[in-house]
Amino acid sequence: MKSKNLLFVLLAVLTVALVCACDSPETTVEKFYDALYDGKFDAAKKYCSDDAAAALDRISESLGDDPAEALALYRKKVAFEKKYFRFLSGAEIAYQEKEDEKARLEDLKQKKDLYENAVSEQARKDIQEAEEREAVEKAEIENAELIYTRWSRDIVYKHYLKRIRGRWKIVKIAYGHALPEKLTKGE
Repeated sequence: MKSKNLLFVLLAVLTVALVCACDSPETTVEKFYDALYDGKFDAAKKYCSDDAAAALDRISESLGDDPAEALALYRKKVAFEKKYFRFLSGAEIAYQEKEDEKARLEDLKQKKDLYENAVSEQARKDIQEAEEREAVEKAEIENAELIYTRWSRDIVYKHYLKRIRGRWKIVKIAYGHALPEKLTKGE
């Protein structure tokens, strides 16, 4: 009986240790930006899906002929922006969701108008193909955890995260909506 209780306690401790060791979506985003702000693109890639990591490779490749000098300049530029990084508050997230819904409804209206005003069958086919590509992109982020951050004074990003091989990974980063002044007073 004693060995069963001991086994149960050991399993419970191991479970708690494993759960605590796993990153949350928020800490994944935070670690990603810590590495990105410091110009450690290889370290930042650990927190991304393969597709998102490829985008970081392009940034790294764009540093030019003297990567050390370009990296120093990059770090200097983003050091100013880093002071603005933070996760959005509940009111700011509610604002983002409201603006996303307005944008979605406007997009639906524009697509309907575009399709109805298409002058040829080829134009309609092109519209349908674009909608199919968009549906594939939406399916990739379906059921993803959404984390909003303020990356600089005027830029909000939406981070879509999924569990990949047991770890949270950023699968897509998209622009959010600029926050109104009433939500950023005092900053």
